Amino acid sequence: MDSRGCRDFGGYGNQSQAQLASPEFNSHLDFIRELYVKNTIALDDGKDVFVKVGKQQVVWGRTDLFRVLDVLNPVDYSRNNIYDELSEIRIPMWMLQTDIAWAKRFHAGS
Repeated sequence: MDSRGCRDFGGYGNQSQAQLASPEFNSHLDFIRELYVKNTIALDDGKDVFVKVGKQQVVWGRTDLFRVLDVLNPVDYSRNNIYDELSEIRIPMWMLQTDIAWAKRFHAGS
């Protein structure tokens, strides 16, 4: 039993008032919604490499009802309603995103 007369479940549910009021301020840095650095690197052969690293949402496809392709970021239904926009309830993850543009660049006036 704890000081309140409740059974102690190994610390589960033993949160302070500040932790209950602001759960996003935790060791996972959930208060940082998205934080990333991005850059496009032009290669000598005319290809472009796009690099983005940090806490971000990566969306591979768009859909209105089912998440078939958009499965990299998990969805948090605990704090939000299931009818909220997906961009608001996706959990941003720490990841690296790279894209390579294989098409040659054409410069006007060359």
